[in-house]
Amino acid sequence: MTYKVRKIREGSTIGLISPSWSGPDGFPVVYQKGKENLEKYFNFKIKEFAHTKAKYNDSLEYVHDRVADIHNAFLDKDVDAIFITLGGSECIRLLPFLDKDIILSNPKIVLGYSDATSILVYLANLGLPAFHGPSVMAGFAEPDMLNDEFVNHFKNFFFEKWTEYEYPVYTKWTEERYGWTDPNFLSRSKSYQDNYGNKVLVEGESNVGVLFGGCFEVLEMLKGTPYDIDFSKHESITLFLETSEDKPSVDYVEMGLTNYGVRNVWNKVNNLIISKARGYSEEEYKSLEDMIQKVVFTRFKGKTQNIISNVDCGHTQPMLVFPLGCKLKIENGKMILTEFPFED
Repeated sequence: MTYKVRKIREGSTIGLISPSWSGPDGFPVVYQKGKENLEKYFNFKIKEFAHTKAKYNDSLEYVHDRVADIHNAFLDKDVDAIFITLGGSECIRLLPFLDKDIILSNPKIVLGYSDATSILVYLANLGLPAFHGPSVMAGFAEPDMLNDEFVNHFKNFFFEKWTEYEYPVYTKWTEERYGWTDPNFLSRSKSYQDNYGNKVLVEGESNVGVLFGGCFEVLEMLKGTPYDIDFSKHESITLFLETSEDKPSVDYVEMGLTNYGVRNVWNKVNNLIISKARGYSEEEYKSLEDMIQKVVFTRFKGKTQNIISNVDCGHTQPMLVFPLGCKLKIENGKMILTEFPFED
């Protein structure tokens, strides 16, 4: 990590941007609930930009509009952090037009997940910590209430001063999706199930690696472009992978991991973290776990020391916040950040 970002606290101003699909236009009630929860639970002030709620279109002009929102959010001195409203599949189109000088001259927290992986990896490759975590509409827009454990994690991570940060394990989780078209959306509640916690598939020596990763399908889109994870810059990596609600097949994931093997990535990855996989049966998830170990160790004799699965860093709720570009250690099955990403 080369740069640090300013901390946020209660009362901070959060800039909201929609760099991918325009969820706020399609589902304004959900978007409004996300904003309200940011204000209610964290006392944040909210600032929207010109195209935060704009209607999506495919044009190149609209790409430039969204890029302008990103640049303006970084340049705005009143904005303390930037939160992404929702995912999609469009962020990769913005990357060639981003001005790294604007970004690096005004380093700020950027928080999002899923399609936002493209932007987060871009920032982390520049040396700027980038935060994989809930989006405004998928994570913060819970109509009944935000999970207490998540609120505590968010506040402890972002608001407090720490030297090392050991990740909590949530006691409950859900993959249930609200019907955003349901007129009773605001009165619905999700059903949660007990969380059996992180599952240690392989346990070796305590190892530290620079944290990279995100949505698997988006990482596949980045391969072969100048915006892929720059593995060459780092001697050791902690890689985390999560699959989207599209539920890519085990065979598809296997092909992507094989590509990493041919590129010698598995000799760089000290630690591998696998998220809960939304929509998979227990049998399918076990097949995924077995396949990953086969690819890493049998096919490529990787040097990965630790593999943990069932981690709350994917398309389920509640989510953990993972700062790309920061050092993360796995020790005795625990995930511990060893690098503070914020300005003192």
